[in-house]
Amino acid sequence: MVNTLGKTDAAGWVAVCGQFWPVVDEVRRSAPDTDVRYSIETPRQWERFVKRVREDDSARKVCIQHRFLSEGKARFLDAHGVEAYCWTIDTGGAATRVIEMGAAGIISNNLRMLEALG
Repeated sequence: MVNTLGKTDAAGWVAVCGQFWPVVDEVRRSAPDTDVRYSIETPRQWERFVKRVREDDSARKVCIQHRFLSEGKARFLDAHGVEAYCWTIDTGGAATRVIEMGAAGIISNNLRMLEALG
């Protein structure tokens, strides 16, 4: 995948996120201009990310399952300068909730809802 990013000059318009963090780490190392995010939806992943953010100043982007995001987690992310996108949000109420908690972006199947947020 990293070779493909380099061959196609896609690093400026492609984002990579995933729950298998060794691959995410490899993309971060090999394609530093690519938007790379750690996906989080379980307590274990959260604990691993908390440790990582304290040890790695460049680990500052996540995709987090919107139901897993809480006020406490949102405060932690904000305090550590972590940009969070939430997935998969298809209702206005859920979108409003995560935006109010500081989400920088929303991943959705509902283009009309996203347009209405505009």
